[in-house]
Amino acid sequence: MLSEAKSRRAGADTLRNTRYDIRYTSTCWSFTSLFCTMLPTKAFKEQRLMPKLALLLVLTSLIAAGCNSPEQLRINQHKRLRNAKASRFRTSGSPSIAISGQIITCDELLKSPIPINQRMVPLSEPLKSLAQINDLENFKFKAEIPFRQALVNKISYILIYEMAKKQAKKESKNDVSEQFDDAIDQQLEKYTKDFVINQYGGDYEKAQEYLESQGTDWESFKESQKRLMLISSQLPQTRPITYPELLETYELMKENFYTQLPSIQIRLIDIDLARYRAPDQNHDKLEQARQLAQDLTAQLRADANFAQLAEQYSNGHNKIYGGLWKPINPESLAKPYDILADQAQIMKPGQISDPIETDTPHHIFIMKLEAKKISKTIPLREVQQQIESFLINERRQQAAFDLDVEVKRRAEPAQTDMFIDLCLERIYNTNTE
Repeated sequence: MLSEAKSRRAGADTLRNTRYDIRYTSTCWSFTSLFCTMLPTKAFKEQRLMPKLALLLVLTSLIAAGCNSPEQLRINQHKRLRNAKASRFRTSGSPSIAISGQIITCDELLKSPIPINQRMVPLSEPLKSLAQINDLENFKFKAEIPFRQALVNKISYILIYEMAKKQAKKESKNDVSEQFDDAIDQQLEKYTKDFVINQYGGDYEKAQEYLESQGTDWESFKESQKRLMLISSQLPQTRPITYPELLETYELMKENFYTQLPSIQIRLIDIDLARYRAPDQNHDKLEQARQLAQDLTAQLRADANFAQLAEQYSNGHNKIYGGLWKPINPESLAKPYDILADQAQIMKPGQISDPIETDTPHHIFIMKLEAKKISKTIPLREVQQQIESFLINERRQQAAFDLDVEVKRRAEPAQTDMFIDLCLERIYNTNTE
């Protein structure tokens, strides 16, 4: 009896000291425990329980064979959980996800237009190409960003639409679903017509050419404008612009936007002594150049054609244009032409200068001033309304940007990861089968 008791205690201690995950293996070990406690009994020795024990051994072996390790069971549980989650996104056809009561399908997102090589194509085209040249993992890695962007854009549009409709309902205190949609469509149609008329004189084909040059089309253009309208309806009323704000903005913008830089436009006969060919090699070259300049000045003041004389006698690079220069800021003139800026200050348009001589390098200029603009700053009172509109528009743009960022943040719930994974796997299989 003592030996029998010790054997039972040893079997029990062995079971207690063996660390198994009983969450997954309790059934297997309950049979094993029963088997171990029966080994030392006298009945076993006398073989009175042999038929029952044989049956018990068979059952134990069958159950043990069906019991996996805790790690394997955890893997199987993860797969079951993933499949359970995935089933929420499966319909009879394309995977789908519900946002604010609206269903977004994988097939719908594949129709989203994206710009490629200055033309709009459905998202399905580049994803098809990616699937055909990559394995599944690389395809998912490369395709996730554009697909996620299409999904976020769609979700954010739904959220903004719902926000705008709630706001309209709150203001009217009635059900405005149909009226709201009609009002948005009417605004969109009016904006499109105004765009064609104001920008392209009513020429629809020219407007379409412009959209195509920007890598878009009418459908994408209208969707973009509709989104902006919905966002605009959610923006807070801007507070009045104060005079200190106007003044500060004016000072920041004054130099680049409200200051007219000086400019001059001239015709020039440039006698470059290094390139001048003196007609008489026995006399001083400089004196002959000076004499030519005096003769040309006299002819010009007697109403000779400046352009013709410049083409004939000037050594300057603009002689083929009759000596005409493009308008230029006189402060930007480098040597030796900087001397012309000083001369232009004391001249009026239409006047012809006396010969202007430089030292190094040696040139003799004859200049006709065609046009002159002096530096001028437009005062604040003349541009106050323009600056005020700029500040209001800037505030609205910032508010729109902040709203769009917040909506897109809300448009990325955790369950989108599973939906995207299912869609990409389906796209890959569809295009590689």
